[in-house]
Amino acid sequence: MPDIEIAELTRELGHRAPSIAAEAYQLAEARLATLPRMPVSLRRDLAEVVVIGTERHLELAATTEGFDEEDVDYFRDVCRRAAAYGLPVHEFLALCDSCHAFVAATLWDGADPDSFPVVGVVLDRVTENHAQLLTDGARVYLSAVADDGAGVGGALVQAALDGQLTPLLAGGAGISLPSGGFLVAAVPEGNAGADEVRPPRPGRGGTVDDPLWRSGDGELCVLAPRRGQDDTRAEAAAWDRVARLLKRAGAELPAVAVPCASLDEVPAAARTARELSALARTASLPERLYGPDALLVDQCVARSPEVSSGLRTLLGTLREGAGLIDTLRVLYRMDLHRGRTARTLGVHRQTLNYRLRRIAELTGFHPVSARGIALFAAALAADVAAGRDVAA
Repeated sequence: MPDIEIAELTRELGHRAPSIAAEAYQLAEARLATLPRMPVSLRRDLAEVVVIGTERHLELAATTEGFDEEDVDYFRDVCRRAAAYGLPVHEFLALCDSCHAFVAATLWDGADPDSFPVVGVVLDRVTENHAQLLTDGARVYLSAVADDGAGVGGALVQAALDGQLTPLLAGGAGISLPSGGFLVAAVPEGNAGADEVRPPRPGRGGTVDDPLWRSGDGELCVLAPRRGQDDTRAEAAAWDRVARLLKRAGAELPAVAVPCASLDEVPAAARTARELSALARTASLPERLYGPDALLVDQCVARSPEVSSGLRTLLGTLREGAGLIDTLRVLYRMDLHRGRTARTLGVHRQTLNYRLRRIAELTGFHPVSARGIALFAAALAADVAAGRDVAA
């Protein structure tokens, strides 16, 4: 393709650059004005980044060169200032992306079909320059966040929870996004030191297997990459990584982790994990990590008032026997292990056996029979869902 055609197109764009840059500045200013307590000087500089980026994209479109050292240093400095202010990294990168959007829209605006090949070549150059600059900007931004103690992993997890984690942002941290999605857990945080569960930092060669975590507002949120459900060993390894990280962090267990197949599903998966983890703790499940299926009965009971009422009536027949309902709870929490159940209750094993027989006499179902386990476990779930203690 003749360079003269490209030169003519970029020369025409050069004439329109001032009006394009002015429009870019106005839109950037309007967006930044919605952010609370941002210093005027930083807001002006961020809007100026959009203008300068747009103008430089137009200038470089006629060449095969990329941004020079002065451009990069200026951009990095603004990245650090934005990080110090606390501007979410995805918000900052979205502002920078508007440079590319303005140039792309300008290139295609009014272009006739004969010029499409030329426009395509120029846009490819602009896109390549833009991607290189933003990847570097994401790295600088995340490094600044990590230096402030927030952690790269925390920034990436927060972006995912906000629905804003992109391959470019992850690439800036030196981390590849997994093709199989994530395993998401959200539980009350523990008291472990940050060094014990530190996520990978930029330049440390984070791999697709490295879990990311965010600690804040009393919650520990973990994202463990998945390779896909078909790889059973890798899937089991992802669950094990989450369980070990929660244990090292001293997080409150039991907890529930929710698989999601894509980044778009992360926010909903975190909400579900948060709700089911709370339900698992209230239901006194053994202290370990579960999948959503472990709480299916509890969820079904909670959503069916008629079934819930019948099950709680069954459980209510045990009120006349001292400690019978508590015995059921501990027995199932100990996975039917009678020795551990007796020790936890502080009673002799023969006393435990007597209580189990008494439950069978009062209800017609033995607590360790297949039918008894199904009914009493569901009844305890109904009791939890109703938010009341029938043993009181």
